[in-house]
Amino acid sequence: MKKISAKSGKVHSSQSKYLQLADTLRQLIQQGKLSPGQPLPPYLEIKERFGVSKSTVERTYQILEAEGLIWRKTGSGVYVRELNSSAPTGLVGFVDASPSFNRHFQFYLRFVDGLREQAEKQNQCLVIIDDPARFTRWRELDGLVLNEQYFSHRSPERSWDDIRRFIPSSLPTVNTFAHLPGLASVTVDEAGGIRQLIAHLVEQGHQRIGYMGRMHQLIFADHSQVQNRYQAYLKAVDEFGLAEDENLVYSPSVYYFLDYLVY
Repeated sequence: MKKISAKSGKVHSSQSKYLQLADTLRQLIQQGKLSPGQPLPPYLEIKERFGVSKSTVERTYQILEAEGLIWRKTGSGVYVRELNSSAPTGLVGFVDASPSFNRHFQFYLRFVDGLREQAEKQNQCLVIIDDPARFTRWRELDGLVLNEQYFSHRSPERSWDDIRRFIPSSLPTVNTFAHLPGLASVTVDEAGGIRQLIAHLVEQGHQRIGYMGRMHQLIFADHSQVQNRYQAYLKAVDEFGLAEDENLVYSPSVYYFLDYLVY
């Protein structure tokens, strides 16, 4: 068996140990230092080399297994997977990490319905992934759809520092509603749409045009999509010579949106 040879040694940075170990083993596999069909070093060797626990090694194996880089043989060990192409499965993943929050928004429900409709038209099946950190069947997906503002995610239900840690780099991935560096993105010209809407109302003779959004709530202070919508409204109001009236701007609490049907 080849010995692990990595310059990284023990892991000490602020990054989670299992992610660091996954990076190291992934690099060894991709560089051919761990060959297809070769067993991974035993736990004791990894523990001694990197100073990690058995649970850390297990989490690392879950990531590499999800990426299709390794496989387990019962009673034998963990092996580097042979690289080969697989036939399309017809499965497209969609990461929905905040379901209890998102389900209260009509536009979001319609968006997911649209994904299902298009998947059906293409003879594909939409797979809802509510926790990418625990999902282990990435290799079975033909593609992945994200709906994230950032690579990091914070919500009462799920949190992660960088979703790219979970997703195999070879999996075709597209993000919606926002641009994320290095990913294909499908976005909407919301600023243009807001301008067109206000232009239409002005043409109909309306002069007092209000706005309601989450832009003044603390948790959305750095939310680019929420803030850009509001700035587009202010810009259009100025462009059409309307009076800017703070009494026409309403930013309800987040919990108010949970009962949005009473608007």
